[in-house]
Amino acid sequence: MGHGGGDPSALLGEPEPGMINTPDQSFAMNNEMKKISAATGRPASATRDWLCRCGFKNSYRNAVCGGNGPMGCKTEMMLGAVQGSNSSAGKLKHIPCKFHEAGKCAKGDDCQFFHSPHVDPATLLAAKAMQGKRVNQGCLFIPRIADGIEAYHLQAYFAQYGKVTNVYGPMRKAMVNPVAYVKFEDPQTVELVLTYGEDHYVRGHLMVRVERSFENADRQQRKGGGK
Repeated sequence: MGHGGGDPSALLGEPEPGMINTPDQSFAMNNEMKKISAATGRPASATRDWLCRCGFKNSYRNAVCGGNGPMGCKTEMMLGAVQGSNSSAGKLKHIPCKFHEAGKCAKGDDCQFFHSPHVDPATLLAAKAMQGKRVNQGCLFIPRIADGIEAYHLQAYFAQYGKVTNVYGPMRKAMVNPVAYVKFEDPQTVELVLTYGEDHYVRGHLMVRVERSFENADRQQRKGGGK
């Protein structure tokens, strides 16, 4: 049976909403999402806010249009997301975005100000992150988490990569993106997780973004100072 032009929901069978995906399923879904993005102009990452074809603007945490609330058409993000437009973009596109130049603009392509192609925000942020900090060995930082994912989902998914010793979060506060940390027994497990990419489909079409975890170097020194 055909799947009509690369429908991501057809990958390895339709993911069950309550089931935990395997790492291979997650990786395949991520790659298919990138192909669809290149062909249609839809957002390549489900960890960005998105505009549905019905006109409803969704938070990245909504796996379906409108999320769990009464709003939206309930179309899945993968099928309904379209490129947004900004009517005032043309008026301000010649003005440099000061947040982009500092590596802090969260709007990406939707920003109405000019983003210089010679500025790499990821490089700027990485350089700043390393100032006075060191890698927290064996710990994975999760800065973005879709609604519907809880600690036990993170435990079940990441345990497929290696033994998980602790899951801290998701921590949810008003007006702040939820975050979490996953601690592994073997520090090399973090590297294995990262080889599968930064975006992981944990449960059905619900995603998280993963990064290395860092801690302040002086904090580590204080831990050893009392010996």
